[in-house]
Amino acid sequence: MIRLALVLLALVMAQHAAAQDRAAVLLIGAEERDADFGDIAFEVLRLQRVLEARGMAVTALVNPAKPELERAALRFAEAAGRADRASVVALGRFVTTGPDRWLLPTAAGVPTSLGEAQETGLAMAPLRAAVLAGAEPGMLILGHEEGTGRPGSLLSYGTGTLPAGAEVPTALLSADEVGGVILRALRGDGTLGAQDVRAAGGRASGLPPEGIALAGSTVPNAAAREADAWTRASAAGTEAAYLTFLRDHPSGRFAAEARARLAALRADPTSRAEAAETALALDPGARREVQSDLVVLGFDTRGIDGVFGPGTRAAIRAWQRGRGLERTGFLDAPQLLALGRAADAERARRASEDARLWADTPATEAGYRAYLARFPEGRFAAEAREALERLERAAGEGAFFDEMTALGTIDALMRFLERYPEGELARRAERSLRALEAAEGVSRAEGLAWRRAARADTVAAYGAYLARFGEEGFFAADARAAIARLGGRDDGPVIQPPPLAPQLPDPAEERAAAGEEALGLDAIARRLIELRLAQEGFDPGSVDGSFDGAARAAIAAWQRAQGRTGTGYVSQGDLAGAILDALR
Repeated sequence: MIRLALVLLALVMAQHAAAQDRAAVLLIGAEERDADFGDIAFEVLRLQRVLEARGMAVTALVNPAKPELERAALRFAEAAGRADRASVVALGRFVTTGPDRWLLPTAAGVPTSLGEAQETGLAMAPLRAAVLAGAEPGMLILGHEEGTGRPGSLLSYGTGTLPAGAEVPTALLSADEVGGVILRALRGDGTLGAQDVRAAGGRASGLPPEGIALAGSTVPNAAAREADAWTRASAAGTEAAYLTFLRDHPSGRFAAEARARLAALRADPTSRAEAAETALALDPGARREVQSDLVVLGFDTRGIDGVFGPGTRAAIRAWQRGRGLERTGFLDAPQLLALGRAADAERARRASEDARLWADTPATEAGYRAYLARFPEGRFAAEAREALERLERAAGEGAFFDEMTALGTIDALMRFLERYPEGELARRAERSLRALEAAEGVSRAEGLAWRRAARADTVAAYGAYLARFGEEGFFAADARAAIARLGGRDDGPVIQPPPLAPQLPDPAEERAAAGEEALGLDAIARRLIELRLAQEGFDPGSVDGSFDGAARAAIAAWQRAQGRTGTGYVSQGDLAGAILDALR
């Protein structure tokens, strides 16, 4: 069956006839995608008939677009202030960030961002405020129908979290349970309580123990009814609330006070605006969205913290001035909607400009810096910063290479290789170093042994070099100086350690080392070889691609296990054998 998402907005407007309230109910059905009526549509029609039989005036809309949903929500918000009881029942696909929820209209796609959810969905926050505007407690009932696809980051399908003791009595259910819960309550005593919701597998918060009447008055007498209505009007403090009170109790004991307060509100535009914003019941999340929208449009709120302080009020006044509105510093429902739409349009414009600029950005330091100057928090900002870092590293390596090769000494080239062992110029430095060593009469084996000692930089490593090449070694004086420098370290006595790789005659080791060099193994290939050796049970020590003494010993052990000479250097024959598997 094609999945059908329905919106049921129940608007209960007070029209008294004897001792029983009359109600008007607006039913809106919105499918996930255009399709024929399904089971849930049938349930809505059944609810419509039952509610009309209870004396309620029912209007039904099916498959509305976003503008129709917004108009219905605004009409509901306006009528709620004139109602004795206002309740909302919404069924369909919801996306949520936790406390904030949006109902997706018919044929709306799955939102991929918070801004898209705000643009395509119907926010529940204004409807929560409308529920509070009635003279008697109403409730918010949300039924979620799982949709296809997956919402974007920070969003999820569902009706979100439900704090204990919610200000608006709220029930969260699956969409297919809502109709049954309402019908069972109407067939009983006409009230819906938390136990009824939980029995259907839902969650509830803020419902009084005695439940809430879905239709009909729960106030026992006229005096108590007036007192309750006055309490609610005073708490709301809005023009609509006082007008509703005076309409229902024009000669009551609180009528004079209501007229005085109404006159004060009408004489003060700021008070009217403040009351209108209060009626929206913006929670901290909604307030952060307002602040974010203002900042996007270029109005500084001095922080996005969900608190409307002097900075935010000044930003709202500046935005109102730009639109030719009364500069009150407070937002009403139409202004809130206009602000959100303007901010979303600006975000879309910036995203388009961001993408165009990035596509035209040259792969140079000046290009990346120009992009970051325009979009420091843009979609491609992280990529631009990474590219800049790579360019800066390459520039630093090139400058240091030029400096060391200009010195033209073995020590200078070794310093370069110590700083950039995996650099783009490391192979050139290795070739230059070996050419200098050959010119100085240093054998390849001695050069490799010295570099291993210098890399380890321990007393034992330098002692091993001296034990092998003696005082006649080209680097003997450097080794002695290093040992003296390290004399304060607890590295143990200077003794020759057991050989980490077989000790071949110098010419044979030189040929083996030259053969490995000819293979052109980069750092990644060497790490893969070390990993394969470890998998085969030959411990190479740290798998870091350095081919230190432990790795050489592991290579030699593997070679002997294959019936080859254990040189400790990778050969072409080794690559044709099992080690090749590591490079596939």
